[in-house]
Parts: sequence; structure tokens; C-alpha cells
Amino acid sequence: MRSQLFKRVISICLGLVMVCGLVACGGDTTTTTPTEGEAEGSNSIVAVVNGKNITRSEIGEELKAAEQEVISEYIYNMMLTEFFKDVVITDADVALQMELIKSQVGEESWPMYLAYYGGGSEETFKVMLADSLRQEEYIKGKMETLTITDEELLEVYNKDSNAYNIAVMDVLFLPDTAKLDEAKALHESGKTLEEISTALELDIYKAEHTYYYSEGLTWEKDFNDCAVGDYNYSKEDSGSLVFGVIVELNEGIENSKVKADLEDTLKYDKAYEIANEEYIEFLKIQTVTIMGESYSLYQEETQG
Repeated sequence: MRSQLFKRVISICLGLVMVCGLVACGGDTTTTTPTEGEAEGSNSIVAVVNGKNITRSEIGEELKAAEQEVISEYIYNMMLTEFFKDVVITDADVALQMELIKSQVGEESWPMYLAYYGGGSEETFKVMLADSLRQEEYIKGKMETLTITDEELLEVYNKDSNAYNIAVMDVLFLPDTAKLDEAKALHESGKTLEEISTALELDIYKAEHTYYYSEGLTWEKDFNDCAVGDYNYSKEDSGSLVFGVIVELNEGIENSKVKADLEDTLKYDKAYEIANEEYIEFLKIQTVTIMGESYSLYQEETQG
């Protein structure tokens, strides 16, 4: 499967289409007359500031806009779930991915991660994770129908070979720059990666892959100037702090790993576009009414 190498945590909720908001359908609007109860509700007190009452009618338009935004977000989440409903993901699949994420995030950071992605609830997070896994499985299914030619591979590879050449390393993922400095010092004193791992109480991740150049992860040494057995580490301004030893260098489109990975990447990108187009067509045929007004879930982009 296509991967952002050294990206340790799965991306949650893949969302296929970037939508700016619901679009009212001109000429297809349903209007309703407020009932007596609704009229009374418009005068209900929603806040009190220094003894002064603020009624719903005073901020009606702002409240309506806020409500519509909340409802539309709910609808789009519901549509994603509906679109991928036939993709089978088991509880075991979700549990396995959940444990993998927990191990990668770490026990200390897990509550913060869960709060950000799942509102602090593991059950909510599991639902989001299941949706994400369904989307990935759907795209993988599309990938199996695609073929990439050698000409396509060569054309993409030649544009930026370092973005596709692959270094395989045994590495330590470090929590902070202090640990990185310790790892470097221990290496300079002649310690092996296994000895450094023991000293820092960190696990070794075997055969991790990274591209010679990848956005957000810069290396102290250029892999083009390295050899198998050399040590390398990420710079302090990188997204991850990594220290390890090179066990393989894979260069050139004729290299089996480079070719297979690039082919996988191109298939994924094409499959994603196919899935996106199918999802757009799905949105176009949905009927949505909010507060008596009909809306379209998708608007064609206009040239500005």
C-alpha cells in the first residue's frame, strides 16, 4: 500500500471532496410559515448580559447561519458514511489499527491525540477510524483495476528522482532533541544502534523506509553521498526526530523497490481521483432540505 514513509500515524477521516458549504437551489426553495410555538420561541431568552436579556429574534440570522453550518457538517459526514457503507471493515480491523496508533503516539501523548481527533472519546474515535479505513479499502479496490505504463513511471521519476529513491534504515524515533544529542554522542563514542537503544530505553524499528528527499523530513547527510552501514539522522527542524543506520540504498527506476513504490503511488493517486469523481456524482443526486430550504450538496468550481 502507498505510504508516506516515516509518517507514523494514520490520517484520520480521509474526506474525498473539499466543500465550502451547502448551496441553496434557486427556484427550488420550499418556504414555511412559523407556527405559534415557533413565533414564541423567537422571543425566548438565549443569554443575559449584566441583567439585559438577549432574545433569539435579536440574533436570529446569526443563529440560523450557525445552525446551518452545524447541520451541513453533519450531513457531509453522513454522506461519506453512506457512500462507503458497503465496504466491509470488521471490529477486529478497527481494534488492530487503534492499537497500532496508540503504540505509535505513545501513552503520554495519547489523551491529547484522542482529544484532538475524537473529542476525548475512544468510541467516537473508533467510528472516525472505521470511516477512514472504509475509504482506504475503497481506494485500494480501485487500485487493483489500474495499470501504470513504464513510460509513465519514467516520466514521473525523472522529474525528481530523489523523491522516489528509497533508503531502508533501522532507526530510533526520538521524543526530543536532548535524546537526539544523546544518540549522536553515544554513536561517536563507538556504540552500536542496539547499545544506543538500550541506553536510551527506546525500541529499534527495523527496515523503515524513507525517500532520499521527503517534504518535512530533512537529513543531516545527503543519501546520495552515503553507503550501507552509514549512520544518518534527521535535522532538528524536521517533523520527526529519527536516528539510525542505513541497511539498503535503492536508486533508479530499474530498482524493484523504487519501481514498485512509485507504481503504487501513481495507482493510488489515480484511484483517489476516480473515487472522488464517483463521490461527486453521488452528492449531486442527493435531496437535502434544511429549515424548509432546498440545498445542493455539490457546486461546480467556477473559473475566477
